[in-house]
Amino acid sequence: KAVVSTQSTGEHINNTTQSKLNAMKERLTDVEADNIRLRGGIKSLERQNEDIEKVSSRLKGERDKVEEVIRGEFSERLVHLEEENRNLKTELVECRTRHKLELERTERAHETGMGDVQGRITSAFAKRDELIRELR
Repeated sequence: KAVVSTQSTGEHINNTTQSKLNAMKERLTDVEADNIRLRGGIKSLERQNEDIEKVSSRLKGERDKVEEVIRGEFSERLVHLEEENRNLKTELVECRTRHKLELERTERAHETGMGDVQGRITSAFAKRDELIRELR
């Protein structure tokens, strides 16, 4: 009976060990399956990351091109405005000069006209004075 009991205990230990081994193998299989699934997820994320980096790089390149175009247009517009500003300043100086010359011409004409009027007034007073003397 002691031999049977030892055999039975040995079988029990063997069965328990075999059961634990089978459970650990099953757990290992589950962990390996999770590992494979996670690696697949990592590869998928890496591909997504690469795609995102490609799009980001393309967009950055496009943004740089747009910046160049905008800078170029701004530079052209600035040059045009500077030229327009110079032209307007020149035109302003010319207008002021014409206005000054016209004002001087008008003043001379006015002075000449006033001189003529003064002369006629003086002549009229002289005639008046002469008539008064003749009448006396």
